[in-house]
Amino acid sequence: MCLNVREYECGCMQIATCGNGGKTSETMKASAEGESVLLTVSQVAHRLGVSQRFIRELIARRTLPSVKLGGARRVPVKSLDQYLTDLMVHAR
Repeated sequence: MCLNVREYECGCMQIATCGNGGKTSETMKASAEGESVLLTVSQVAHRLGVSQRFIRELIARRTLPSVKLGGARRVPVKSLDQYLTDLMVHAR
């Protein structure tokens, strides 16, 4: 899987994953305004174009930090951003 990342002056990041024969999956645009600080496993999986199971495996391995609120598992947007940044650094 490859990642295409574009950072805007406002601090927003546009991230697209590539896969499935070179087709670009849905683009994620994270912004401090208008977006939740915590994402569900389903939301993270959808944004990255991967399965929920894969996201749960990342969380279980502590590769992707998350928090538990009651019985619900949530991923902070900042944790997701850091995970993607780390992937880009290791890919170089």
